[in-house]
Amino acid sequence: MSKKQLVVRGWWLMVGVFLLSTINYQLSTPVYAAFKEVGWGARASGMGGAYVAVSDDCDAIFWNPAGLAQLKSQEAAILYHKPYLGLEGVDFSYSMMAGALPLGNKKVLGFGYAQFDGSGLYSERSILISAGGEVFDGFLLGVNLKQLSHQFHPDERTIGLQDTVFLSGGEDASAFTVDFGALVKLNRRWKAGLGILNLIPADVGLYFEDKVPMHGRLGISYYKRPFMGFDRFTASGQLDLRLQEWGESSDKMNAALGAEGYLSERTALRAGFNLREINAGIGFITKSAGGGMRIDYSFRWPLELGGTTGSHLVQIQFRFAAKKTKKAEVKEAVKEETIQNKDESKPAPSITPPKKKPAVRKTEKKSIPEKRLLIEDVN
Repeated sequence: MSKKQLVVRGWWLMVGVFLLSTINYQLSTPVYAAFKEVGWGARASGMGGAYVAVSDDCDAIFWNPAGLAQLKSQEAAILYHKPYLGLEGVDFSYSMMAGALPLGNKKVLGFGYAQFDGSGLYSERSILISAGGEVFDGFLLGVNLKQLSHQFHPDERTIGLQDTVFLSGGEDASAFTVDFGALVKLNRRWKAGLGILNLIPADVGLYFEDKVPMHGRLGISYYKRPFMGFDRFTASGQLDLRLQEWGESSDKMNAALGAEGYLSERTALRAGFNLREINAGIGFITKSAGGGMRIDYSFRWPLELGGTTGSHLVQIQFRFAAKKTKKAEVKEAVKEETIQNKDESKPAPSITPPKKKPAVRKTEKKSIPEKRLLIEDVN
């Protein structure tokens, strides 16, 4: 079977998994709202949330763990997200940390932590351990083991009501689940991505059953360098489906388009939109011998909510220079030796010695007495 056939089959396998998971969840026990995905990462947010088929940094942990296999160096990131700034009576915040450690042979381990705080009354926390790798050329798979926990912080008035939920179930609950991801490199420029979050039902109910809905993502991306004045350019699209029982179709489905263009090696512009908001962002990159740092900012403008100055995300990502493996060091040494041997095998430049002028033989002058003796000997 050719590589092209394997890639095509991999793509259709991803679509099939997405559809089967959707049908299976629709036939299972109804689920409600908890741990709704907000689109972690300032870079991904700046692209409208169309990131499942990009996922080429440590943020892939939250979007598509298969994308971790694209990393060649260690990475770490921290994020702070302030949603709906200026909206009266609302004081929400999100924070996130992520890290990735390449093991070689396109296998990468990752760690993620995400937290939501709702005005000090309610909080959610997610802890993820990730792994991603290349199964065969152009086909990447990844998985997350994830713990979800949330906690209510009732005030004195709520405690005084003697609510059965808090009296019997306590104020916090947690559960484990699994995320699955796949990434297919269709060719040099096109990639397709699949992410299925909360694949195993996780019941985080305090007293009544409260299962976290499965969330499916399917997307495609295009990359070219250079492109229309940009040093490099990425465009992507994505379809999201959250399988929950409550709300309208707009609460369950979303579609996004986004793009990223680098004006130079150190400056990136981003823009995107989805059915709920308009997005924009910018990134600045610094490089050093030990690695580098990227600072990202993104802005979200909600389409159906007024009285706010939008949501703001700031993220700092660190990239550490990859340590050369013994194999890479040997390869580099062989390369240097080959170059040196080539230089030594080149014939030395010929230097033509200066032509010597022919020696002029000087005739010895004979004195007059000597001449007379010669004449006498001849006679």
